[in-house]
Amino acid sequence: MPGYYSQTFHVDNGCTDVQRAKVIMAWGPDSECFVIAPNATVTFKATRFHGPDTRFDGLARC
Repeated sequence: MPGYYSQTFHVDNGCTDVQRAKVIMAWGPDSECFVIAPNATVTFKATRFHGPDTRFDGLARC
């Protein structure tokens, strides 16, 4: 069904050092590159305007 959809992702860093990561989306824009401090969490809200085909496709180091 066409319309406005959104999904929120929380990326946790359970490591003892800083990590850089981005959320990869299939059929939609990826997130920016997040710099995540140790034991911290960042949030990415993915929005899509062309239907529910956009989906999470993984995390990537950046």
